[in-house]
Amino acid sequence: MSDPVIAWAEKVCGVVEQGGKSLSQIPAIDPNDPAKTKQAMLEYLGAISDELGKLGEGISAAGDPPVDDGAAAVDAALKRIETLRGSLAKAEEKLSAAPVTDPAAFQAALAQIGPDLEGLNTTEGPTAELKANPELKDAFNTAPACRRVEGV
Repeated sequence: MSDPVIAWAEKVCGVVEQGGKSLSQIPAIDPNDPAKTKQAMLEYLGAISDELGKLGEGISAAGDPPVDDGAAAVDAALKRIETLRGSLAKAEEKLSAAPVTDPAAFQAALAQIGPDLEGLNTTEGPTAELKANPELKDAFNTAPACRRVEGV
């Protein structure tokens, strides 16, 4: 494996690493205060969307990786990011409309956004499309920033 491929993976994982730090604080859920929970969840969903946007920008800024089919891997990862951001927007819309005056109705609304968030439940996230390329997978396994990022 060439050093430019590892350097490319290092750039991408550096962006992932920064995003992970900012998202590591999951909002507190208080079943006795739906309004507070709703606000915290909306802020967190917005933060996830922002970090995915930054990841997309970071992948784009890194350029196409110097491997066979590198551009296709980048395109697939960027499409995945946009799909995830679309799902987050749907979840935010549903959550915004959720009533906070009725705790049972609020809990039901929270359950309804679950399917919109399923794409976020993978540990690899958008890097899975990049690691589908064997050369990039090796680079992700070698680059120091990638090894620091759990699940990448």
